[in-house]
Amino acid sequence: MHSIILIGLLCLCSCFQWEVRDEVLDFPHFSLEIISSGCEEILSHTPEQTELVIFSDSIIDLSTIDSRLDIELKFDWFYEILPEGDTTGRMLLWPNCIGISSIQTLKESAIIDEINLVDIIEVEAFERPYDDGYKRLKSITLKDINMDSYLDIVMTKECGRNCYEANWIYNPQTEIFSRSDDTFDYITPLKYECSKEGVLLYSYYDGGWYGATYHAYRILDDSLGFVQSKMFRSDKADFNYVYYENATGDTLRVDTLSKK
Repeated sequence: MHSIILIGLLCLCSCFQWEVRDEVLDFPHFSLEIISSGCEEILSHTPEQTELVIFSDSIIDLSTIDSRLDIELKFDWFYEILPEGDTTGRMLLWPNCIGISSIQTLKESAIIDEINLVDIIEVEAFERPYDDGYKRLKSITLKDINMDSYLDIVMTKECGRNCYEANWIYNPQTEIFSRSDDTFDYITPLKYECSKEGVLLYSYYDGGWYGATYHAYRILDDSLGFVQSKMFRSDKADFNYVYYENATGDTLRVDTLSKK
């Protein structure tokens, strides 16, 4: 019986990662600018965020962006072109319009990994004006999302009320980009806080007319461990409320703010 309970606990911990902290964290205010604290050493080794604009089959030498890397990315263009003079009025259907079907990682001209995008990316390639006319393209961002000084692959995967991104995190040991925890796709980073314990990521999670929710996560390589939440509510007549909860849902503190 004890061994069954132990196995169950191990499975629970591996499937749902969290960190219980009972002191209230110092959540940042919402901002479009991502800030950091204590991360100067990591940032000193991090290349600048880069946008890759892909028009056709392309190979990008990543050593031109980060001298520590000795690999290339090969992008396979995937966009059906309607015949000239087509008068049917038909539109391109997914996935024939996504722009890039796969990304291959090359080392010494050999394929060491391949990312298949057909079942992930739902946003079609778009047109951008240039001096010689409009060109259809796909935009990929290289930026460090897990604060390890290496740039990761970020692509817009779907858009509705909001747009969400798919992320692949670079592993310097294997030299490949691995799909991140889905949690990375649906958060808006606000602040990275680095310490000897690791990196805390503060993010905007969700909101509406009468409130907003913020989350704090511990970065665990290519995944996130939930730490704490802050919930602001303004739907009462005389007061606003701010609730702080730990990773197991226990209320740590409630602040009451007068509207007068």
